[in-house]
Amino acid sequence: MGSLFDGIAAFFRAVLPGRVILWLRGDHSSVRGRWIQKPLEDLNLCLSRLRGVSYLEWYARRLDDFTTVESPERREKFRKYMEDGREQFNVIKALGVQPHHAFHEFGMGMGRVAGFLVTYLTSGSFSGNDASGGRIRKGLDYLKQEKGIETDKLLAIVNKDNSFDWLKGRKADYIWCFAIFMHMPERDIEDVMKNVRKIMHDKTVFFFTYSEKNPNRLVDRMGSHDWWHSTNYFRNLADRYGFDMELHTETLRKNMAYNEATRLAAFTLKPAAAR
Repeated sequence: MGSLFDGIAAFFRAVLPGRVILWLRGDHSSVRGRWIQKPLEDLNLCLSRLRGVSYLEWYARRLDDFTTVESPERREKFRKYMEDGREQFNVIKALGVQPHHAFHEFGMGMGRVAGFLVTYLTSGSFSGNDASGGRIRKGLDYLKQEKGIETDKLLAIVNKDNSFDWLKGRKADYIWCFAIFMHMPERDIEDVMKNVRKIMHDKTVFFFTYSEKNPNRLVDRMGSHDWWHSTNYFRNLADRYGFDMELHTETLRKNMAYNEATRLAAFTLKPAAAR
């Protein structure tokens, strides 16, 4: 079925003017993504919610599905994906993370950053979580088998909520959340902001990225699992939940080639909130 759609898409790309293709694509990466994949995923999410499945559960299942398909092309793409974690690692070091710091990654995925951090940080000082158990298992297996990394030196948790209770009181000096909030609805983001203080102390820095399309709009929804947020959206959350907010996008730009719409911000507890 996929090859049929690809053939149809190739035909229309050949016969339609470029401006028409751009109009059909809109803000999405492809015409197929906007008119076929997006409606199907929207329907799938709607039906799942009617069955009582939370967004977090639905998204985790979606991510798990991607870990079950194997081919030489996908294995090579996966290897490159894991190596790309070095760029994030460079950003993290530039932001001041030292080997003695306790570090938590919210949304660790397949551990492409963990693979670099676990050999950099003091043993036992890395923890991470992800809603997709399949991604965690696939990534840790790769790090152990292909990189010889002792994965028992890191704490990896499959989380079913955003309560942070699953860290059982563990505190972090730095928290890293990269390319996660652009795939979370507002209610889930607010849960993170409300609960993340459980693993913070008065000097903890919580770094996170978001994608800003229009500074004058707080939120733009692109699809069932894609959102744009403005800087003001996160400043409002900072005020609501007792954080100070700083932007570090220049540090991101200097150490990593990434989407121009991406911003890097940091939350720290306001003095009153830290007590």
